[in-house]
Amino acid sequence: MNKKWMASMLALMLTMGVGAGCAKQDAAAPSEQPAQAKSKIGTDPIKLTVFTEVPMLADDFDKLIAGPVKAKYPNVTLERSEKAKGNEITDRIAAGNIPDILLTGFYFIPNLTDTGMLLEIDDRIKQNNVDLTAFEPVVIDALKGFRDGKLVALPFYMGTTALFYNKDIFDRFGVPYPKDGMTWSEATELARKLTRSDGGVNYQGLNPGSWDTLGSQLSLQKIDTAANKSMVNNDGYRKVLTLLQDINSIPNMDPKMKAMDAFTKDRNLAMYNFWWTDVVTRMEEAAKAGNPGNWDIVTTPSFPDKPGVGAKVDAHILLVSSQTKYKDEAFEIIKFLTTSPEVQTEVAKTGRLPVQTNKEIRKHLGENYQSLKGKNLDAIFKNKMAPLPKFHVLDSSAVGKPMGDAVTAVTQNNVDINTALRQADEAVNKNIEQLMKK
Repeated sequence: MNKKWMASMLALMLTMGVGAGCAKQDAAAPSEQPAQAKSKIGTDPIKLTVFTEVPMLADDFDKLIAGPVKAKYPNVTLERSEKAKGNEITDRIAAGNIPDILLTGFYFIPNLTDTGMLLEIDDRIKQNNVDLTAFEPVVIDALKGFRDGKLVALPFYMGTTALFYNKDIFDRFGVPYPKDGMTWSEATELARKLTRSDGGVNYQGLNPGSWDTLGSQLSLQKIDTAANKSMVNNDGYRKVLTLLQDINSIPNMDPKMKAMDAFTKDRNLAMYNFWWTDVVTRMEEAAKAGNPGNWDIVTTPSFPDKPGVGAKVDAHILLVSSQTKYKDEAFEIIKFLTTSPEVQTEVAKTGRLPVQTNKEIRKHLGENYQSLKGKNLDAIFKNKMAPLPKFHVLDSSAVGKPMGDAVTAVTQNNVDINTALRQADEAVNKNIEQLMKK
């Protein structure tokens, strides 16, 4: 009996010891950690198609998306389909070839609205314990603005603009390099000194980007969401068209130039204000091909009444197609890619801005890209991202062409700015009326 009693007491003491140890460990652990949701991905082989509607190198797709997913879920294979001529998302849908996951941008959401592909994911966010507070707040707020407060995607990495400049052109003409914190007037004055023909090459001083990106710095609303009426005929867009007119009226300036090729390939564009990831992807390709170029960046110039304000908040996002038969599995994958510290660190290393606010992750920005060595990377954090105005589903389809025509009229055909905006306003209203009927 004594032996049995002693054995029972020993077992009880061991049990209490283990319990005490657990209690002590739990007390030291961070409180209110999100519970881990049970995985919806089983063990059967699954193949999912990912349509990339934004630029991404093949190596980056493997390192940032396909590789991490395969490591975590060995039974899942991600097959990539790139955007290309004849392979737009609308073409794929028309052909019945619908992807399971899309890597796309904020501003493609309106184009997807009528496709039936958008899947609201708020319930899945709750069910899978996704901590939205870990994301950059301005990005989450902007995403909600596209769908009346509902989320249809999770952000994978952020985008911003920068003023890229070709040092060789500045050196050739003895012009000082641009600086962080410039205004558009200061950038235009630099462009006047750099736009010239020399040695048989037509050098262009500055391409400031699109009217839409410039207007976003002023948070200009395009359509009155209550009245469904155009709002493009205003002082804000007059400022934008005046800037474009000033730049394109510089002698020897070519308003028809293909700016991306001019900066990244032909190397005859001195300054190019454009989206960070798009240009860096091209420059990294050039560096790997042995033609890195001699370039750097500064902050996007600002308007005088909005000092230190850059372009609108942007992000490249991952969304689940409403038509995939693997909705739960696809959501778990995009949750993993957007919240994993390891994946987000790798995202930062490729020069993309991680959506997680963790400063330790952001310290790794640009580590893997040889084209970013020694560059002024602090510039992309200095400007504030401009808040988005109220979103209207017809912002792109109703406004894009009329405003593009207005820019062409002003910069190429010497049309008066007030006339061009009045005509654009009338065209936008006609488009709204026609599209609303549909």
